[in-house]
Amino acid sequence: MENKNIFFQFVSRKFKEIFHYDLLEIRDIERAPRFMEHKIYLLSRGALGMMLLCIVLSLIPLSYGGYHLVMTYMGLVAVFGLSVFLVKYFKRPDYVAVCCVLGVVIVLGIAFITDPDPESVGFDAFWLWILIIPFLVDYFAGIVLGGLASTFGLILSVVYMWTPLRVRFACYGQDILTYYPAVYFMLTVWAALIQYQIFGYQAEELENERVRQKQQEEHIRYISKRQEERIRNMEKQLAAYEENRTLVERYHHDLRHYTRVLREYLRGGDIYKAVGYLNEIDGNLDQVVQMTYCENHLINSILSVFQMRFRRLACITKIMASVPEDLKIKDLDLTAILSNILEDACDALQKVDEEKRLVNIKINYRDGKLRIQVENTCAVRTRFTEDGLPVSTKEVRGGIGTKSVRDIALEYQGAAGFNQEGDRFITMVVIGC
Repeated sequence: MENKNIFFQFVSRKFKEIFHYDLLEIRDIERAPRFMEHKIYLLSRGALGMMLLCIVLSLIPLSYGGYHLVMTYMGLVAVFGLSVFLVKYFKRPDYVAVCCVLGVVIVLGIAFITDPDPESVGFDAFWLWILIIPFLVDYFAGIVLGGLASTFGLILSVVYMWTPLRVRFACYGQDILTYYPAVYFMLTVWAALIQYQIFGYQAEELENERVRQKQQEEHIRYISKRQEERIRNMEKQLAAYEENRTLVERYHHDLRHYTRVLREYLRGGDIYKAVGYLNEIDGNLDQVVQMTYCENHLINSILSVFQMRFRRLACITKIMASVPEDLKIKDLDLTAILSNILEDACDALQKVDEEKRLVNIKINYRDGKLRIQVENTCAVRTRFTEDGLPVSTKEVRGGIGTKSVRDIALEYQGAAGFNQEGDRFITMVVIGC
């Protein structure tokens, strides 16, 4: 008894594993636009091919006066021709396939019962063609509607082979009359199982397509987020550059006033006031950074802004830059790379004791390659991911940071590397531009 329960549980579990889709899921997947378009194409071409085949075959009985057979072929031509029109007009291969099968069964049923010579050869072939109906209709109409349409052929065979009409078809032989409906039923079930397997593949393909589409949407969102981050960085740096330029213009404008005041102090012999006034001017000029590191104005502006930030941190700053004005890299990408590296350096330096703060920046362009190296002191031991990216120590990890630097470098057939040697964190980027 226990073995019997185990067997039934095993069979039940296997049955659920195989048939785990409900009717609504089957309907939705079978009616997916991509599959419907394919079925419309195949059904229209297949029905057109069958129509032409029937026209050609009708020429044979026409040659010897078999007009009943010719009319049967013409009836089939009408059914297939109407199917081509309906599937093109309504775009529903499932319904059209059911109607087509019903039309074929009606035409053949009339032909069987009205045949003046039932012992003639021809109609054996029609019964054989009926056997393939389940396989065709299950694909075009789906498992449910296809199974329903397949019953038309089953009904036809039962009516003509298991009823008193059987005597009219005795010429076919006792075996075919006795077993044909059963064989047809088994083929119907077999066709349904095959179509269910095909349906399973279609369901997996749709699921994979949804996954790919979701991944593409996530990639697009990531790209959009990265672009927005680049634009914000660019706007931030340009705003700081504009502020710096405004300070330069203001002090340049006010320079003659400063010299006039100094002249009066010196003329009056008030050395102490003159020195104090010079110290005040010098303190104000600390806000303005010399912006001639290299020929590239964008890099100059970014370095100037961060030079001010490093100065506020009381950080020893060394900058060497040799970059031409024209580079084959988008300003937003260049801004994102350099700003992200220097921003991370600023964040790291804030955690370092003031007397140990140091940043060394080297930027040069040679042989079509832009090389950026930033070395700064850091207070903690940095952990790295498997692909070599440093793990952020910020409380809020919402930026794109080092990953963005690497991604942009890869876009330009370059590379980005991150390393820590003792208390020095080193970032190296090479960009093809």
